[in-house]
Amino acid sequence: MQITKVSILWKLLTIITQHRRPLLIGNIELLRDSFRRSKKRYTYIIDAIVILPDHIHMIITPKNPKEYSKIIAHIKRSFTYELEQKVKDEARWNLTASSYRRNLSGVW
Repeated sequence: MQITKVSILWKLLTIITQHRRPLLIGNIELLRDSFRRSKKRYTYIIDAIVILPDHIHMIITPKNPKEYSKIIAHIKRSFTYELEQKVKDEARWNLTASSYRRNLSGVW
């Protein structure tokens, strides 16, 4: 009998909006599109996901375990890019001086 060892690497991730702003449910279609775009670029399975107004809990299993941060960055970047300019401007106004200098979006 031959035994095959299978190693599956999944992670439970929580992604929270900056200052817990409730942006996700009101922009759920943008969030869905962001996931679609990331799935076109990276190969991974969403094993479980819960989306709340200000954060996401999810378990994902990527084909390449080194791509966790790239997947999450792609989702965040895509979501932020598609938000209305007014929402992005409001988020930037709430940044600290340091975050502003680092050109952070203020959304995440």
